Amino acid sequence: MPKIVRASFLGPLLLVVSLLLAACGDAPQDVAPYAGARTFTVDQATQDSFKNGLKGIKDATLTTYAIKDDPAAIKSYYDSQYKDKGWTDRSSDVKEAATQQQTQNGWVLAYEKGGKVVSLVLTPGASAAGRFPEAQGDNVLVVISATK
Repeated sequence: MPKIVRASFLGPLLLVVSLLLAACGDAPQDVAPYAGARTFTVDQATQDSFKNGLKGIKDATLTTYAIKDDPAAIKSYYDSQYKDKGWTDRSSDVKEAATQQQTQNGWVLAYEKGGKVVSLVLTPGASAAGRFPEAQGDNVLVVISATK
Protein backbone atom coordinates (compact mmCIF):
# COMPACT_ATOMS: atom_id res chain seq x y z
CA MET A 1 0.00 0.00 0.00
CA PRO A 2 1.34 3.47 -0.76
CA LYS A 3 3.09 5.27 2.06
CA ILE A 4 0.63 8.15 1.86
CA VAL A 5 -2.20 5.82 2.90
CA ARG A 6 -0.23 4.42 5.82
CA ALA A 7 0.82 7.90 6.94
CA SER A 8 -2.76 9.17 6.67
CA PHE A 9 -3.81 6.47 9.16
CA LEU A 10 -2.22 8.62 11.86
CA GLY A 11 -4.78 11.37 11.39
CA PRO A 12 -7.33 9.79 13.74
CA LEU A 13 -4.57 8.91 16.19
CA LEU A 14 -3.29 12.45 16.33
CA LEU A 15 -6.87 13.64 16.79
CA VAL A 16 -7.20 11.34 19.80
CA VAL A 17 -4.10 12.76 21.48
CA SER A 18 -4.94 16.37 20.67
CA LEU A 19 -8.45 15.98 22.09
CA LEU A 20 -7.09 14.47 25.25
CA LEU A 21 -4.46 17.16 25.67
CA ALA A 22 -7.03 19.87 25.15
CA ALA A 23 -9.40 18.26 27.64
CA CYS A 24 -7.08 16.88 30.26
CA GLY A 25 -5.53 17.36 32.94
CA ASP A 26 2.67 7.84 36.20
CA ALA A 27 4.23 7.32 32.95
CA PRO A 28 2.30 5.22 30.46
CA GLN A 29 5.06 2.67 30.82
CA ASP A 30 3.65 1.65 34.21
CA VAL A 31 1.43 -0.74 32.23
CA ALA A 32 3.34 -3.67 30.77
CA PRO A 33 2.77 -4.58 27.12
CA TYR A 34 0.25 -7.31 26.45
CA ALA A 35 1.75 -10.81 26.78
CA GLY A 36 3.03 -11.91 23.39
CA ALA A 37 2.99 -8.41 21.91
CA ARG A 38 5.78 -7.88 19.39
CA THR A 39 7.12 -4.34 18.98
CA PHE A 40 7.80 -3.23 15.43
CA THR A 41 8.96 -0.03 13.78
CA VAL A 42 6.72 1.73 11.29
CA ASP A 43 8.10 3.17 8.08
CA GLN A 44 9.81 6.56 8.01
CA ALA A 45 6.86 8.34 6.34
CA THR A 46 4.56 7.29 9.19
CA GLN A 47 7.12 8.33 11.80
CA ASP A 48 7.56 11.71 10.11
CA SER A 49 3.79 12.24 9.93
CA PHE A 50 3.50 11.45 13.63
CA LYS A 51 6.30 13.86 14.58
CA ASN A 52 4.91 16.65 12.41
CA GLY A 53 1.38 16.17 13.74
CA LEU A 54 2.45 16.48 17.36
CA LYS A 55 4.95 19.33 17.17
CA GLY A 56 4.93 21.27 20.39
CA ILE A 57 3.55 18.39 22.46
CA LYS A 58 6.06 17.43 25.08
CA ASP A 59 7.50 13.91 25.19
CA ALA A 60 5.15 12.44 22.58
CA THR A 61 5.97 8.85 21.67
CA LEU A 62 4.49 6.35 19.25
CA THR A 63 4.88 2.63 19.91
CA THR A 64 3.43 -0.06 17.66
CA TYR A 65 2.78 -3.68 18.55
CA ALA A 66 1.71 -6.71 16.56
CA ILE A 67 -0.53 -8.99 18.63
CA LYS A 68 -2.13 -12.27 17.57
CA ASP A 69 -4.81 -12.51 20.28
CA ASP A 70 -8.48 -11.58 20.10
CA PRO A 71 -9.03 -7.78 20.03
CA ALA A 72 -11.58 -8.03 22.88
CA ALA A 73 -9.05 -9.79 25.13
CA ILE A 74 -6.42 -7.16 24.37
CA LYS A 75 -8.88 -4.36 25.13
CA SER A 76 -9.92 -5.96 28.40
CA TYR A 77 -6.29 -6.31 29.48
CA TYR A 78 -5.37 -2.67 28.85
CA ASP A 79 -8.61 -1.30 30.25
CA SER A 80 -8.18 -3.14 33.54
CA GLN A 81 -4.45 -2.41 33.79
CA TYR A 82 -4.79 1.34 33.33
CA LYS A 83 -7.75 1.60 35.68
CA ASP A 84 -6.02 -0.59 38.31
CA LYS A 85 -2.98 1.72 38.18
CA GLY A 86 -5.06 4.84 38.85
CA TRP A 87 -5.48 6.20 35.32
CA THR A 88 -8.73 8.03 34.54
CA ASP A 89 -10.65 6.62 31.59
CA ARG A 90 -11.03 9.40 28.98
CA SER A 91 -12.33 7.19 26.17
CA SER A 92 -15.60 9.16 26.05
CA ASP A 93 -13.54 12.18 24.90
CA VAL A 94 -12.55 10.38 21.69
CA LYS A 95 -15.90 9.00 20.51
CA GLU A 96 -15.35 10.02 16.88
CA ALA A 97 -12.08 8.12 16.61
CA ALA A 98 -13.61 5.15 18.44
CA THR A 99 -16.55 5.05 16.04
CA GLN A 100 -14.16 5.09 13.09
CA GLN A 101 -12.17 2.17 14.52
CA GLN A 102 -15.33 0.21 15.31
CA THR A 103 -16.24 0.20 11.61
CA GLN A 104 -13.09 -1.93 11.18
CA ASN A 105 -13.88 -4.07 14.26
CA GLY A 106 -11.17 -2.25 16.19
CA TRP A 107 -11.25 0.00 19.23
CA VAL A 108 -9.81 3.11 20.89
CA LEU A 109 -9.06 3.65 24.57
CA ALA A 110 -7.74 6.82 26.18
CA TYR A 111 -6.47 7.53 29.69
CA GLU A 112 -5.07 10.39 31.74
CA LYS A 113 -3.02 10.47 34.90
CA GLY A 114 -1.41 13.58 36.29
CA GLY A 115 0.11 15.44 33.39
CA LYS A 116 0.27 12.36 31.13
CA VAL A 117 -2.12 11.06 28.49
CA VAL A 118 -2.11 7.80 26.60
CA SER A 119 -4.21 6.63 23.67
CA LEU A 120 -4.41 3.05 22.47
CA VAL A 121 -5.79 2.27 19.02
CA LEU A 122 -6.24 -1.31 17.84
CA THR A 123 -6.76 -2.21 14.21
CA PRO A 124 -7.56 -5.88 13.48
CA GLY A 125 -5.09 -7.79 11.33
CA ALA A 126 -7.29 -7.88 8.22
CA SER A 127 -7.61 -4.09 8.20
CA ALA A 128 -4.03 -3.44 9.33
CA ALA A 129 -2.28 -5.65 6.76
CA GLY A 130 -2.09 -2.99 4.04
CA ARG A 131 -1.09 -0.17 6.38
CA PHE A 132 1.38 -2.12 8.49
CA PRO A 133 2.98 -4.97 6.52
CA GLU A 134 5.57 -5.20 9.30
CA ALA A 135 2.85 -6.70 11.54
CA GLN A 136 2.65 -9.76 9.27
CA GLY A 137 -1.14 -9.93 9.42
CA ASP A 138 -1.48 -9.63 13.20
CA ASN A 139 -3.64 -7.06 14.98
CA VAL A 140 -1.86 -3.73 15.31
CA LEU A 141 -1.94 -1.76 18.54
CA VAL A 142 -0.68 1.80 18.32
CA VAL A 143 0.09 3.45 21.65
CA ILE A 144 0.58 7.20 21.71
CA SER A 145 1.71 8.78 24.94
CA ALA A 146 2.43 12.40 25.70
CA THR A 147 2.96 14.89 28.47
CA LYS A 148 0.55 17.79 28.81
